[in-house]
Amino acid sequence: EDYAQFKAFCHFLQHGTLIPPDAPCFLVSHANQPTAASATTTEQDQAKSGVPTTRSILTDEEYLSGCISLCHQLSRHAVTRASNALSDPLAVTSVRVARDVVS
Repeated sequence: EDYAQFKAFCHFLQHGTLIPPDAPCFLVSHANQPTAASATTTEQDQAKSGVPTTRSILTDEEYLSGCISLCHQLSRHAVTRASNALSDPLAVTSVRVARDVVS
């Protein structure tokens, strides 16, 4: 949950959007997978077998809890940015982006 919240907040600061549950930082490859050089073969094998080559390190509950915590964190972030609106020309834009992510 804390990891999901941290990654979600970092993603928000970099991209201004909510991180998807299938983001690379939440996925881990199976130990017996071929190297990246044969990624096309791996994708073809996955399509044939129906077995995913990666799995999420988070449960759905952990991801959702991290996103809910992110909403609380974004409200604090928006209040802080709005408090500095006179000296920060990007404050209004930042607050709007945070509002749009939460709503």
